[in-house]
Amino acid sequence: MTSPISLRCRLGSPRIAARSCGDNSIRNVLFDVATEYLHSASSSIACDLPLHPRNETIELFFSHTVLLKGVVVRVNGDRSQRDDIAVVQNADVFSFSRPLQQRSEIGSGAGRRQGGHATILRRYGEQLKRLYYHLPRCNDRAEVIAMKTFGHFICALAAAALFAAIHDASSAENDPADIKAEITKRHDEAVKRLQDWIGQVSIAAEDRGYPEGAEYMAKLARDAGFQQATVINTDGKPGVFATLDAGAPKTVGLYFMYDVKQFDPAEWTSPPTEARIVDKPPLGKVIVGRGAVNQKGPEAAFLAALHAIRGAGKKMPVNLVMVAEGEEEIGSPHIPQLVRRPEVLAALKKCGGVFMPSASQDLDGVVTVSLGAKGVIELELVSSGEKWGRGPGKDIHSSLKAMVDSPAWHLVKALNTLVSDDGNEIKIENYPKPRPLSAEEKAMITSVSKVRSEAQAKKLFSVQHWINDLPWEQANERLESQPTVNIEGLVGGYTGPGGKTILPHRAVAKIDMRLVPDMKAADALAALKAHLAKRGFGDIEVNMTGGYDPTSTSADSALIKAQTATYKNSGIDPLLWPRNAGSYPGYVFTGEPVKLPAGHFGLGHGSGAHAPDEYYIIESANPKIQGFDGAVMSFVEYLYELAK
Repeated sequence: MTSPISLRCRLGSPRIAARSCGDNSIRNVLFDVATEYLHSASSSIACDLPLHPRNETIELFFSHTVLLKGVVVRVNGDRSQRDDIAVVQNADVFSFSRPLQQRSEIGSGAGRRQGGHATILRRYGEQLKRLYYHLPRCNDRAEVIAMKTFGHFICALAAAALFAAIHDASSAENDPADIKAEITKRHDEAVKRLQDWIGQVSIAAEDRGYPEGAEYMAKLARDAGFQQATVINTDGKPGVFATLDAGAPKTVGLYFMYDVKQFDPAEWTSPPTEARIVDKPPLGKVIVGRGAVNQKGPEAAFLAALHAIRGAGKKMPVNLVMVAEGEEEIGSPHIPQLVRRPEVLAALKKCGGVFMPSASQDLDGVVTVSLGAKGVIELELVSSGEKWGRGPGKDIHSSLKAMVDSPAWHLVKALNTLVSDDGNEIKIENYPKPRPLSAEEKAMITSVSKVRSEAQAKKLFSVQHWINDLPWEQANERLESQPTVNIEGLVGGYTGPGGKTILPHRAVAKIDMRLVPDMKAADALAALKAHLAKRGFGDIEVNMTGGYDPTSTSADSALIKAQTATYKNSGIDPLLWPRNAGSYPGYVFTGEPVKLPAGHFGLGHGSGAHAPDEYYIIESANPKIQGFDGAVMSFVEYLYELAK
């Protein structure tokens, strides 16, 4: 950790004492400025100082006698951004930061300028002040000018020393090479942490692994540096609320899930809870297990980033607020109870946005940044002889079908009314209408369709044709614009080996319904119930187990801009995508009462979510795709980008 910097000056005396890690650079700068002053009859002094090329956070300590009254500080940006200008009026210390959040008028008279967001600290006389300085990443020079004011010589020296000290401290404090080295050093322990976590199974639908899963999640958070991590009970499965206060100016929210989907070990080539590292040509070495990519792998990579930052002796660039739930895989029915607790809500309102760690690279290394996600309803349709009043009240011999109605066929006929003959168009009466794609969204889809490989997508999903044999771009438009009614599973009667001649008394259809913007989960559910009742299927039970509305976030939000900037800094040109065709409960963050931007972020690749042999790449054989360590570093870079 870099030592604090001490600056002292006296009005009327051209003497400043400066110390910083035993480095002579500040003394050299002061000497240059003093020489310039002595050989100039000018009333101003200019000094170019190199700035560290990253936006970092440095903790500085200043004596109360540093006086910068009347100094104008201008930091020049690139051509696409305005200069930051701050005129210090009767202040002893100051700070400024980018990106610009608002326009500010600072100073008065001839020195009044409109510039970047500035913070002027006016409490002169305090013995010790602690500030957090952010250096704009795009800048390559800083200019310090002493105006025609009393003590301008001392002001120039103090300001010059200030900027030189910030540069020196920034270079040492936030050298990314140190963090990269720490990531490499901690690789084995980070992968082992993920393997252990996959071995701790929590499945809400089976009531398996609770409350152990929540307690394990809280421990992972505390181990990663969160000062507090609390298990919070709901009417369903418990959640976790955790905070990491780094004393940083900005706070970022995290959404985690610690639960996973059900699995049948017989369908896997590698045991789903053992998290084995296996070769998967041509991808490289992957970890195979339930939750590997959805979502424990990316989440473990994020936690590894926190371990690496701390292990390298660095200061976290942002504060963190984590909300983790254990019911995502059943439609997050109780997440409002978690998020809307007073202490959680208060913490979230301090955040600039919320993101979920993910593996965003496809098989070609292409990254899409989704600006939202579809909503979803998960439900069961249950047909039974008892409720129908027809058919048997228990399983009976199938020979009796000649004289007894079948609840299973009753369910099949009900399902047939929900969709078109090919199953691809929703026919539910008065069903909410989706919002058509905007011209901007169509343009996004066109751009992505030209870059992403249709062949790779078909290979990944093991399909040969899209609906109606649509071309690639039109298939993507349909993916993004259309709601769906999908049968996840049909359960009725005997499903074991061989045959069993029975007439079952009960049949169940497990359904999920995806929703797009302008559709509400409550409206869709009501329309389904009314539709069934009108067509003579009012006896069929409609049991919603979870679900929520779609969510959207602006491409102009700071959260999304930081994502695209981080990807570009990694040499990847990300593609904007209207929304994820899957679902997550982002509505609790983007909607009332917090109304925050929300999204997903992370390099790396994995696949097989909800399916057998789910995997996440650990060591990539494709230079276009990041392995585990590369994913970890992407989270480090993103946190520093969010701090700007």
